[in-house]
Amino acid sequence: MGNKETIAFWRLDEIEPLDVGGVRIFPFADFLIDSHRYAIVLSADPRASTPIVVHHNNDTLIKIAESFTDFVRGYLSADEDVLHPTPTVSGPSA
Repeated sequence: MGNKETIAFWRLDEIEPLDVGGVRIFPFADFLIDSHRYAIVLSADPRASTPIVVHHNNDTLIKIAESFTDFVRGYLSADEDVLHPTPTVSGPSA
């Protein structure tokens, strides 16, 4: 089983926003039963960017893609930098 098979995408009724150090994220998938979560950063400003981040349990946010489209491209190509980035610092960074 490869890394892509261990990512679970959530149903819409499972998605709830989280506030991580002042950054509002919407987790939409997890890896290995919540080892870390994949989330989109959304804002009330329709012109704001919508990056995808990995949220680790220690509240570290790591930006892994500029958009959901970029995330899907990385997912489909099994890009390890997108699927499993290495945290370097603790605390929000997105």
